[in-house]
Amino acid sequence: MRIARSVANLRTATRSIRFAGVAMLAACGVFALTAFGMAPAGAAAVLAIAAALLTVGEMKLASGAREISFGLAPADKQGQYQGFFGTGPAIARMLGPALLTTLVLGWGPIGWMVVGALFLGTSCATGPAVRWAARTRSASRVAQSSQVEECAA
Repeated sequence: MRIARSVANLRTATRSIRFAGVAMLAACGVFALTAFGMAPAGAAAVLAIAAALLTVGEMKLASGAREISFGLAPADKQGQYQGFFGTGPAIARMLGPALLTTLVLGWGPIGWMVVGALFLGTSCATGPAVRWAARTRSASRVAQSSQVEECAA
């Protein structure tokens, strides 16, 4: 609740997702450190830090994504929008293991950084996409309301 409390509208939701991208990039960087020989206690500490960063990133992502998914959907089509929005995680669960196996196991620390860069890149792309979607939703609502006024006249 503490993390989600800061998300109140589309602007703060995109900020939360951007923060998530930074946290996930940092987590991937810390995970990459485990490729370099270290004592078991050091590796455990590094993995705990990476897991904490990843957890914070996922919580910021979830709170931002929830606000965006409900904030952009028209009131009369919430179910349709939520159903479609829910396909994203399903696709990620389907393609993610192959991508991670290829990048992390095949490329090692560089693969971790590529994964982190993907997290950061997609989180930074969210802001422009949400602004565009909000603008087109507003323009569509204005056009619909003027059509209603013309029919009523």
